[in-house]
Amino acid sequence: MNKRIDNLADADYRAIKAVSKSALDWFAKSPAHYKHVVIDGNRPDPTAAMATGSAFDTLLLTPQIFEMTYAVAPDVRRGTKAWDEFESQNQGKILIKNEELSRIKAMVASVRSHQAASELLSSGTAQVSYTWKDTFSGLDCKGRADFVTTKGAIVDVKSTQCGSPSEFAKSMASFRYHVQAAMYLNAQTCTGGPTTSEFYFIAVEKEPPYLTAVYLIDQEALALGFATMQAELGHLAQCLKRNDWPGYHAGVETLNLPPWVYKS
Repeated sequence: MNKRIDNLADADYRAIKAVSKSALDWFAKSPAHYKHVVIDGNRPDPTAAMATGSAFDTLLLTPQIFEMTYAVAPDVRRGTKAWDEFESQNQGKILIKNEELSRIKAMVASVRSHQAASELLSSGTAQVSYTWKDTFSGLDCKGRADFVTTKGAIVDVKSTQCGSPSEFAKSMASFRYHVQAAMYLNAQTCTGGPTTSEFYFIAVEKEPPYLTAVYLIDQEALALGFATMQAELGHLAQCLKRNDWPGYHAGVETLNLPPWVYKS
C-alpha cells in the first residue's frame, strides 16, 4: 500500500479507494457530508473555477498531456458543418474556449517568468501519486502532488483571485491547505521518500496582470495541519467502524461573531 507512483493517469488515481484530502474536507464539514458525498457517491460536478484550475495545472506541469486532453472550440455555432467536423476530430477531449486558453497561457507565462517558481519547477517530477496506510488511524490514504523536486520538496500550484501574503493566508485557512501539506509530507515519509518539511505554494492570480507569488508553509501552520489531519482521520476511522455519520450539533449552540469583526 505504501508507495510512490509516477506517471499514473488521472483516471487511475481517482479510481484508487482511499481517503484523499478532498474527501477529508467533506468530513471536516460533517461526517454526514462525508457519507453523502464520498461513500454514497454524490460528488458535485467541478465548478468553472475548478475546471480552469485543472486546465492551467495541466498546461503548466504536463503540456504533452494538455494537447491530448483539451481542444480549443471554434467560434462557430453548434450543429454547423464546421462544428461537426471539429467535434469528430476531437472526440473524448475537453473543450475549452479560445479566450480561456489565452488566460491560461498568460498564467503559465507568469509562473515561468517568476524566478523562485521557475527554479522550483526546473528539476523534478510532475503529478506524483502516493498511497499509504495512516499509522495512527489505520486508514488507507492517497494524495497526488503537483510537483516533487529532485531534493524532495513538494510544490503545489494554486490559481487564486489574490496572491498577496495576507489574502493567500486566508485562502490557506479557508481551503485547509495546511492539512493538504501535512498529508502529502506524511505520504512522502510513509513511502520511503526524504523526510522534509519543505512544502511550497505557487500562487497564480487568475486576472491580469496574472501575478505569481511563492510561499513556504511555516512550521506552526504545518504542525496545526498534522494535528488536524490526525484528529480527523481518527474520527473518520471511528465513524466507519460504527457506521455512524452525525451531522451538526443536535442541541442548541450559542453563536458568536468571528474575532476579526471586533478588530478596528
